[in-house]
Amino acid sequence: MKTNQITETSLIDTFKDSLEYKLSHPIQIEPGTIVDIQMKKEWNERTKMSPLFVIATDHSESEEDFWKSGISECNNILGNDTQRFKKIIENNEPSKMNILEIGCGIGRILVPMSKFFGNVIGMDISSEMVQRGQKYVNSIPNCSIIENNGPGTCTGIGVSP
Repeated sequence: MKTNQITETSLIDTFKDSLEYKLSHPIQIEPGTIVDIQMKKEWNERTKMSPLFVIATDHSESEEDFWKSGISECNNILGNDTQRFKKIIENNEPSKMNILEIGCGIGRILVPMSKFFGNVIGMDISSEMVQRGQKYVNSIPNCSIIENNGPGTCTGIGVSP
């Protein structure tokens, strides 16, 4: 800017055109928009841009690395073969337990959880994430992803009111 090679306006425009800015500000929200509607719209737009990146930034270079990171994260969460896992199942048979993951995205952690538990359900506010995730969970009989609207209403396969 000191050498007049770029103007303040063009610098701002360049910044606003960057993927990083678009992912953090994916849509323009009108004043008075309900937060849940805003969240749904923002996550739908982020998913359209780069679903692996917005879910697992450090593991978004390849789909293989992305899914491997889900297995690793699942094992970290559960603490397999540790006191934590014993506490999680607490005298229950894992194959008979129901697990719910809120904000599951396309199922990166949900899919590995399905190998431990009887029924795993993932919920996400983004219809784009749910739609993309369906292709990964449709062939897993004890795994499903449903859409929720934020405050507590869900839509999807296998859910009854």
